[in-house]
Amino acid sequence: MKGLAIAGGGLKCVAQIGALKALDELGIKFDMVSGTSSGSMIASMYAMGCTFEEMEELIKNYYKKFTKFDLTKLSKGAISFLKSGIAKIDGVINTKELQLLLKEVAKKKRIDLMSDVKLPISIIAVDTITTKEVIFTSKIFQSDLNNEYIYIDDAPIDIAIRASTAFPGLFPTCNYKDYNLIDGGTKNNLPTEPLKAMGADKILALTFELDEYIPKKDLLAILLRTCDIFSYDRMEQSKKLADICTNIAVPGADLLSVDNFGECIKIGYNAIMNKKEEILKLFA
Repeated sequence: MKGLAIAGGGLKCVAQIGALKALDELGIKFDMVSGTSSGSMIASMYAMGCTFEEMEELIKNYYKKFTKFDLTKLSKGAISFLKSGIAKIDGVINTKELQLLLKEVAKKKRIDLMSDVKLPISIIAVDTITTKEVIFTSKIFQSDLNNEYIYIDDAPIDIAIRASTAFPGLFPTCNYKDYNLIDGGTKNNLPTEPLKAMGADKILALTFELDEYIPKKDLLAILLRTCDIFSYDRMEQSKKLADICTNIAVPGADLLSVDNFGECIKIGYNAIMNKKEEILKLFA
């Protein structure tokens, strides 16, 4: 069975839409999909049967509405820090509208819970309490990994995506049942292992080139680079489980910005077409 692993990368995920479009043109279909962080949005839309136009529209709406800092939260955090030395906020970007948008997209596809998704899917988050990886999945599967992960198959799909994209410090943590969840990319930004556990014998991975880094006085840039460093070794291990790993270089995009949507999609499309022969040989 063929599996598709989609890595996180903030708004670089726009390029993954182009990659999926190229794979579709090549006639390649997958039996299962997994995603982390922004990759969980792309993976979920793919699994729900969204068109490429619908995917692009959702990401554009995400970009317009959810990449602006919440000034009220920032003010509250600054005031509490001055008073007590503790910034009593868990994020500076409001995600309530994002969750409503995701719920609306799922509703149009007649999907509420993860178990409603017909294409097997796994979405990765991390529980801050147990420090374990959490796999939101459309179907619980038995494997050697069961003791290493927390499995949830009865969650609303919008909750799963919201949890997987809760980048620490920017987006609030996601509380669900007894768990306090953050971005899955903090531990596993390329979820190939769950695909193996789900029964995939061939895996195509969509990930990104590591950005060039120039040290500067930019708190967000330092935070992003720190996360890259923390997740690097695990990412390299995950890549080894993929039969083909497509590293997409997207110089005009990062966590919260993208210069040109059309160009970004084209970059992802070309990344697949440049490996067309290799991909067709193994996945056609």
